[in-house]
Parts: sequence; C-alpha cells; structure tokens
Amino acid sequence: HKEATSRENNTRLIIHNNRCNKLSWQVKFETWKKYYMKHNSNPRSNSKNVKDKSLYQWIMEQRRNRNKLSAERIELLDAAGFVWENSIMVGKSVSWEKRFEEWKEYCQKYNTPHVHFSLSQTLYAWANKQRKERESLSAVQIGLLDKAGFMWKHDPVAARIAIG
Repeated sequence: HKEATSRENNTRLIIHNNRCNKLSWQVKFETWKKYYMKHNSNPRSNSKNVKDKSLYQWIMEQRRNRNKLSAERIELLDAAGFVWENSIMVGKSVSWEKRFEEWKEYCQKYNTPHVHFSLSQTLYAWANKQRKERESLSAVQIGLLDKAGFMWKHDPVAARIAIG
C-alpha cells in the first residue's frame, strides 16, 4: 500500500512540475511580449535591471534551444515577432537552409558529398559543424542531410580523391 501511495505522489509531483514549467514559460513569454511591444526591441545583455537581464537570458535560451521547443511554442514566438538570430549576427550569418542548398550544389558540381577545404572553406566548416552538433539539429534537418547523402563521418582521403 505504501508503494502505491508513493507512486501516486511521484506522479502528482511530475504533473505539478510539468504544469509549473508550462506556466513559467507562459509567464516569461507574456513578459517578453509586453517588453517587446513597449520598447520595440529586446532587453540588452548589459542591462542593469535584474528583470531585464533575466528576460534577456530567457530570450537567449529560446534561441539556443529552438530545435527542442514544441511546435506550439515556436508558433507563439513566431506570431509575436520573435527574432531567432541575435541582432549582432544578422548579416553575418546565413540560414541553415541556404547553406544546405549550397552544399547540395557543391555535391552536384563535384559529384561527391565530401567537401574539400581548398574548394570551399565555408562549406567545409559548415559540414563539420553539422557532424559535431548533430544532437542539436532538428529531426527534419537530419532527415534532409541523410536523404541527400551527407557523410556523418568525415573522410579526408575520400575528399582528396573526389577532387583529384
């Protein structure tokens, strides 16, 4: 009987924690939305205001964990005008999709999925990043790479042979 009661209490605690996490996220989201509507920008990392600094950290967490967020949360953020890239990076970074398309063009041009450093340092770095950060890629991104023949293990010999 004690074991059953203990399991029930654990289940209740898990349900309570899930509700609190959902509520906490919703509260932060609403706080961000109000801030953004009032200031037409996000709080800065160097803000002296503790609440603004906490909100900045929440924003960065959403950006870092985009691939782990539920579709519902992404929709809410998108609908509210959430900017997924830090303004410092805008203009310097290229979307994953654009790089993926460039990689596919490279594969067609050189008839190989192996990117050689001397032919494209940018794509070489991008391909290595995909390998190193596979866990943080979305299932869709992994599926696209797999379908296109992406080599998850870098083979420098094959890359050299491919270009002659």
